[in-house]
Amino acid sequence: MLGYRHRLSNFFISTETNVENAYQPLVTIGIPTYNRAEQTLPVTLACARGQTYQNLQIVVSDNCSGDGTEDMMRGMADARIDYVRHAENIGANNNFNACVQHARGEYFLLLHDDDVIDDDFVEVCVAALQNNAGVGLVRTGIRMIDGDGDSKLEWENRGAPCGFTALIDSWCNNTTTMFCCNTLINTDALRGIGCFNSDYDLFQDVLAHVKIAAAHGYVNVREVKAGFREHDNNRGAAARIDEWCKDSLQLLDTIVQLAPQADRARLQQQAGVFLCQINYSYIVGEARPWRKLARYRQVSRYFDGIYPAWRYFIHYDTAPRWRQFKQRVKRALGSAPSD
Repeated sequence: MLGYRHRLSNFFISTETNVENAYQPLVTIGIPTYNRAEQTLPVTLACARGQTYQNLQIVVSDNCSGDGTEDMMRGMADARIDYVRHAENIGANNNFNACVQHARGEYFLLLHDDDVIDDDFVEVCVAALQNNAGVGLVRTGIRMIDGDGDSKLEWENRGAPCGFTALIDSWCNNTTTMFCCNTLINTDALRGIGCFNSDYDLFQDVLAHVKIAAAHGYVNVREVKAGFREHDNNRGAAARIDEWCKDSLQLLDTIVQLAPQADRARLQQQAGVFLCQINYSYIVGEARPWRKLARYRQVSRYFDGIYPAWRYFIHYDTAPRWRQFKQRVKRALGSAPSD
């Protein structure tokens, strides 16, 4: 049994915000955390507490942090917050699901302790639900932020408006993304599939989104309303490439099984190539050429050569390096004194 101390809170619907919206579901923001009290957790918490939408529960699930997380949370006077502290580290994915376990909201957002959302994220998502109550997912655009919180890239959610096949097509064509922080999930639907789980708990979030979208549908919000923080700790490690590939194949099999019969062969190819490329991308940072080559071959074998390693190496590894080299040469020549 999970060790925790759980404080129940009373919630209310603000009469000052969103009064024009008839549909005002309780929304739970779940923040799983571990040893980030002095880093990004305060920023993530501020995003959750600062939402313009008021009918919120905020679950902070502390995975037995050894820093000042407990002191910070115990001193936080906010009736919307339920602080859960585990007596021992239960693993990252179990901590994600602990957030779901304690959620009382009709909809749920898994907000990692280093990610951010705009102050109107929940308000915009709930507005999108006005004519779609009970839908499985509400998905917004997303930005990639660096360690300082500065935006590096932004993707509007330009995905197709409906249909499971259309969602997978949009994902594979990079017109939409699948992250936790930009996805509001129907809580009952999430619990109905056993919450976040995959064979190796690497693609567990995407697997959940795919299953729920197929069964309950989704709504798109085009605007960018969330930020995923990119740093070394959340990149796929080449050392775990076996696990990444196996989780990818589980996801691929699920996509094909859930797709309409007429679309399965095409999605098998399209999503297979896309997932193969994702796994190749985890290898680019490998500094040792012989190890990199072995990893590329490893991924290619898992995906039965659906997208050759040499093609990825040329287009996504070698070509960018060559362009960077040419840019450096041009800058050097441009700054050289003329005779």
